[in-house]
Amino acid sequence: TGEIRKEAMQQGQWEYGACVKFFFAGENAGDFLFNFLVGKEFKNGSGIVAGFKEQLNSAPYSYTNYENRYISLVSNFNKENITSLYITASSNKLKLSGGFRNYVIANYLYVNEQEVPDQNSSAFTINQLWGRKIFKLGNVYLDNELVFQQVPDEAHVNAPPFMDRHQLSFEKALFKRRLKLATGIEVRYNSAYNPAGYDALLNKFYYQTKTVSNTPELALFLNFRIKKFRAFVMGDNLQQLFSRNTIIYAGTPVINFNRTGVDYTPVYAAPDALIRFGFTWVLVN
Repeated sequence: TGEIRKEAMQQGQWEYGACVKFFFAGENAGDFLFNFLVGKEFKNGSGIVAGFKEQLNSAPYSYTNYENRYISLVSNFNKENITSLYITASSNKLKLSGGFRNYVIANYLYVNEQEVPDQNSSAFTINQLWGRKIFKLGNVYLDNELVFQQVPDEAHVNAPPFMDRHQLSFEKALFKRRLKLATGIEVRYNSAYNPAGYDALLNKFYYQTKTVSNTPELALFLNFRIKKFRAFVMGDNLQQLFSRNTIIYAGTPVINFNRTGVDYTPVYAAPDALIRFGFTWVLVN
């Protein structure tokens, strides 16, 4: 292993870093991980970061050797190679940030629809573009985040082409700034896609091709801080108050988070509507 890093001590200076991990013996001989990044923060509060990452890894042991009292599976896979490039930029003045990430994946390892480890025969590319913008009017904030993803059809990857998150909140310091309060609503949504299937018996996810559509997720929150005391109350998955968390398939109730209409897709179950609360109190002697 090796690492080098140069930090920016002042605004306007460049920072960079790189690290490498290489296996030269054992079953994973030849595997490596290389990571490099460079960035700069400008005096106007904006900044930019770019990076490169590449890794070559052997298949996990659970993919190559599986055995119980009924079955024994032994598989041989080529080494998986993942290369990614990314760049992000932000502006504190504009309350705006965004970025782009590109993946090139060869010999991708996954669990197929028969719930058996498998490997993509050809390389494929995944592109991701994201942006975030915060609007402020007095003590009211509107935080928006959008993500676009491009996944080729031949890739056995479960990823929605579009995701978004919106948070509308009221934030203010009260009682001579002794009480800091933030409360509001958050909505999350992703477009229809093929989610990973889930096998409750084997406790594992697998690739499948049935499409589901998602009901927007809704949450309410209240956060406040008084000196060293912080607390929150949050209502999660409130959309379950209006949409069912189960569907009826062939006369049988089936746990299903993403409602599919006519089609049925087994996916990992999500909790019903719930309320969470907690606090943190730091005592200094």
